[in-house]
Amino acid sequence: MLTRRQTLLASAMFAGVALPATAQQRRPAPAKPGGRGKKEAPTGSPADTPLGPLSGIIGRMKDAGVRVSMFVDPEEAAVRWAARTGADRIELYTEPFARAYEQGEAAGERAFAGYVSAATTAHALGLGINAGHDLDLENLRLFKTLPHLDEVSIGHALVSHALWVGLDRSVRDYLQALL
Repeated sequence: MLTRRQTLLASAMFAGVALPATAQQRRPAPAKPGGRGKKEAPTGSPADTPLGPLSGIIGRMKDAGVRVSMFVDPEEAAVRWAARTGADRIELYTEPFARAYEQGEAAGERAFAGYVSAATTAHALGLGINAGHDLDLENLRLFKTLPHLDEVSIGHALVSHALWVGLDRSVRDYLQALL
């Protein structure tokens, strides 16, 4: 359990001055700078995002004891870019996988192949692997088999499920799904 001082800092902020200062003061557990969004849906940070200011911010955050994860699409170029930033981990953007899985398991498996490739590349580069966005009890059956998967971020689906079964049961159902 995280202490108040280690409050999770999951920021959609791209590279502001306040982020490292806040991280240095509060020493949060993980942080996710980056993730440039569109109106329709968020996406991972593009592989052509300049490293200059971002690498400096990440360096200061790591010096403050913050584990840094970069939100990326499951593409080799994006994973290699994340490694060059100095981040500790990547978080793979999983909405495209979830949308494919809704079309059937075969479509989900085809989409999943790209995530396996991205995770394998990330691991070879020394990065940890997180994943999140639209993962649920159904598609986790496949996604939990991702090689080198460290963490998943599940929010909306867990809370939606909790409306029907209660929060305690929902958390237990998701933990069971990940075993």
